[in-house]
Amino acid sequence: MLQSLRTLSLSAGVRTMASSAFTRQKPTPPPLNPTPLKPQPSTQPSDKNKQHSTATPKPTLITSDPITSSSRATPPHLLQRKRLPITLDETQLEENFIKGSGKGGQKVNKAVSCVQLKHVPTGIIVKTQRFRDLASNRKEARKLLSLDLDDLYNGPLSKRNVEKAKEAEKTKRSAQKAKKRLAMKMAEKEAAKNDAATSAAPCAANDNEGNSESPEPK
Repeated sequence: MLQSLRTLSLSAGVRTMASSAFTRQKPTPPPLNPTPLKPQPSTQPSDKNKQHSTATPKPTLITSDPITSSSRATPPHLLQRKRLPITLDETQLEENFIKGSGKGGQKVNKAVSCVQLKHVPTGIIVKTQRFRDLASNRKEARKLLSLDLDDLYNGPLSKRNVEKAKEAEKTKRSAQKAKKRLAMKMAEKEAAKNDAATSAAPCAANDNEGNSESPEPK
């Protein structure tokens, strides 16, 4: 009898625990009248503040995209602004020594003192017999080849073109000065001519008056 009561009490306790666990797992339903949310203050200025606000909007900077800009189609040799240094690589040169020609006598016409130098990558060939000895002509040939490569790679920034531009500017300025001096001389001559004409006019008028007043001879 006692055992049956114990089993009944244990089963009842287990049921109550299960029911309590089941009730705990049930979600609580939302309230029927939820509490209204408080309105947050708006960051935009009101109409009154708009009327009295004097702050001007900051201008936005528009930067050109390097990919979509017009410089995309510009060749790279036109975009460069610095002069490239020119250095000769002896492995890219073909050098030949030949007989010279022209003035200079036997030393030039019969001796092998003329130097012919070729730059293999570009195909530029220079030839010089400026000096009577071979060593000086070899240096001169490399100098001329460097100038030709400078013209090829640097274009208007090369030494030759810069010197030509300076000479052209110098001649242009001298021509402008000469033209200005000529205009000043012509203006001075014209002014002197006008002064002479104005000074001679009263003398001629006085002579005419004297001739009209003189009595006729009988």
